[in-house]
Amino acid sequence: MTERIASAASTSSPSSRRGTTRERKPADGPSSYRVITASDGKEGLDAYSRHQSDTSLIVTDAVMPNMAGIELVKALRADDCDIPIVTMSGYFKHEGVDLRELGGKLDGFLEKPVSINRLAEVVSQVIAAGHRRSDE
Repeated sequence: MTERIASAASTSSPSSRRGTTRERKPADGPSSYRVITASDGKEGLDAYSRHQSDTSLIVTDAVMPNMAGIELVKALRADDCDIPIVTMSGYFKHEGVDLRELGGKLDGFLEKPVSINRLAEVVSQVIAAGHRRSDE
C-alpha cells in the first residue's frame, strides 16, 4: 500500500521543490510513501485540497513564510478536516511560537533537528493510528 503524505516546510530554494512528488520506502516495512512537498503553508493547503482524497498524513513545519504551519493546522481543523497532522519545529521554546494554542489538534510533534529514523517512526505510528481510527 502506498501512503500519500503532504509535507509543507520552508526550504532555501522553494522553486526547486514546489509541488514535487517523491516515493519513499521505509527500511523496515512493505509500505512506501508518496510525498507531496510545498514550500509554505499556503501551498500546503492548496496541495492538500488537490490531493485530499488520497492523502494519509500532513507533516508541517511550525514556522514558514506566507502561512505558518500553526495557521495551516488551524485552517484545516476549522474546515472539520480530521486528517492526521504532525508538526515539527526547532523553535518550540522560541518567543512567538506557542504550539499549546493548537490544543488537541495535532497527532504528533517533532522537535528539530530530527533524524530520518525518528521521522519515519512517527509517520508510521501516526498513519497506523489513523487507520485504526477510520476502521472503528
